[in-house]
Amino acid sequence: MAAERQARDPGTASLELVFVAPMLLAVLMMIIAFGRFAQTESLVDQAARDGARAATAQNAKAEVGPLVQ
Repeated sequence: MAAERQARDPGTASLELVFVAPMLLAVLMMIIAFGRFAQTESLVDQAARDGARAATAQNAKAEVGPLVQ
């Protein structure tokens, strides 16, 4: 039965690939974008934490500026 269906519809698989591939590519790109967003958020969070830690550890304001930057 499957062989008869393939013989009658020779271009169906190619057509399905044309419709499905862009959707799969879009999902993959969204996964990558979310991963990059999560990584950037983590880096900013860690930088803020390090800056706050350095500011509380140092009493002189002149010493805190270079550490935060």
